[in-house]
Amino acid sequence: MYAHPSAAVASTPPRQQQHQHQHPHHARHVSSPRVIGMMASVQANGPQYQQQQQQQQQQQVGEKENSPLRSASPTKKGKAASQQQQLLGRSTAGEGSGSEGRSSGPLGILAAVSRGVIRQRPTGNMGNLDEEFDRLLNTLEVPDSLRSKLLTMSRSVKESMVRGQTLVQPPRSRSGSMPGNFFSPVEPQFVMAGPSRSGSANTIALNANGAGAKEVPEYFATHLKANDASRVDVARVRRLRVLLGSESPVWASEFIEHQGMAALCTRMKELIDMEWREEQHDDQLLHELLRCLSVLSRTDRAKAELSANTPEPFSSLVNLVFSEKKPGDLGTRKLIFDLVATLFSMRVTPTELSSRAVGDLQGKRHLGRCTQKVAGALRQERLRFHDPIVPSSSSVDWVLSLVLSLISNPRTPESDAMLDFISASHTPRPFKTYLLEVSGVCRDYFWIFCHAQNRYWDLASVNVGEVESPKVPGGATGSVEFEAMAYLTCHLRLINVLGSVLVERHAHPGPSEGTSAAFDFYVELFSSGMERILAVLRKSSQVYYQPTHLELARFFHLAARARFGIPPGLQVWQARPLQLQA
Repeated sequence: MYAHPSAAVASTPPRQQQHQHQHPHHARHVSSPRVIGMMASVQANGPQYQQQQQQQQQQQVGEKENSPLRSASPTKKGKAASQQQQLLGRSTAGEGSGSEGRSSGPLGILAAVSRGVIRQRPTGNMGNLDEEFDRLLNTLEVPDSLRSKLLTMSRSVKESMVRGQTLVQPPRSRSGSMPGNFFSPVEPQFVMAGPSRSGSANTIALNANGAGAKEVPEYFATHLKANDASRVDVARVRRLRVLLGSESPVWASEFIEHQGMAALCTRMKELIDMEWREEQHDDQLLHELLRCLSVLSRTDRAKAELSANTPEPFSSLVNLVFSEKKPGDLGTRKLIFDLVATLFSMRVTPTELSSRAVGDLQGKRHLGRCTQKVAGALRQERLRFHDPIVPSSSSVDWVLSLVLSLISNPRTPESDAMLDFISASHTPRPFKTYLLEVSGVCRDYFWIFCHAQNRYWDLASVNVGEVESPKVPGGATGSVEFEAMAYLTCHLRLINVLGSVLVERHAHPGPSEGTSAAFDFYVELFSSGMERILAVLRKSSQVYYQPTHLELARFFHLAARARFGIPPGLQVWQARPLQLQA
């Protein structure tokens, strides 16, 4: 007449079964008198009855483990999983899907805090929360742009981050790497659900440890040092790039301590000096090495290493783009100029050796009046302080002089052989080689620029935060058109960084100078062919390529601050007439 209770459980859908197990307080739905009596006895006896039940369960588990015919014990597996959940901060069931990533940097911790994965400890005195939170941000090397936003968070969120930092980090292995994904519960390595067909549980655990041993910084540094560029594995370098972006800054520092960054730059120099690079290996390796260097340049230790070796590798990379051996992939070229732009954020401290190297670089370039004025101001600073090294207060001008020299025209035998009276009759175009690289991309992707009625944006009326915010990928995202426009936007951003520094520090002419260095910069840009590039970029879509039009608006705003008059052919397309600032 009545169905067995197990049949009712078996007929229940899996999702409902899981819901019933996760909610034991639904006991009011149980109609069995025996179950109700057991629950009443538990409430009456209290902890003593629960302790007896636990001892009986442990005895049963021990008997099953000693049996030679036993299968995998789900009780043991459940115990190990519960221990890992305690180690991982007892992630909630909704957040334990295993797709949170394995970043131990600030973004990973912030994401875990926002999802509620990092729990607050119930006890303990935090002491001075502001000092501990600031120490946490310094350990994670959070950039200043993000640090200012994090400092405005509520006290409860800061306390959760500080306590969660010590809560979610499991002990490091002897190799120094993090064992697994510590934001989501994972299956234990030494507890198997059953006998494996390929081997025992210990064999699989040893294989897992052997694979994890290759994730240490020393392994990748040794591989880069022991092989030349033609024998370096691209897949390993790609894996190195992933680890540099996902592991903590300490991992990157260990990689640099093992001479990994020096070996990376050496392999990159070998690829640059190659007469013929293979597209399937060498170009891909160069791209991955540049991505590794781009990720490394965000850490303080790498910034110090790059500033000590300046102007390398930047001068070699820019010379590669200016030569006939430049990479065909626009993404690779974009990485090069993104690295050049990071020089302004490195807080470079020039040394006597680097100052001499920059002087040698400037001797191989045709410098314009703007670069000469900035370099002359640096020489005056050195003479004023009676020091051959550029003072730290002028380090920004030193980087400005370096970047202006990098994008200036290289000297060639033909240009050096030109007679003086002929060269005096020519209009100086110091950035012609650099702008030819930009205009060549505009020519190759001509079909993008088909919106002839577009007008240049007015920077004062643009919502910069909305334009720069991440967008949901559309149908055309990731196409060759987007890649080309991202490359062109990268160049506009670099030019605007140069213009902003010049406007802030060199907006007024010197005692014996008729014009300022900022004004000369825009004059030399337009004499080198900037007007045609601006006219072409105006016709790109203002829906899909909003960052490009934002950089165009910034360009005209900075030119007006430098008191440079925009040509009439561009002035008529302004959404609002530009006013030169006095």
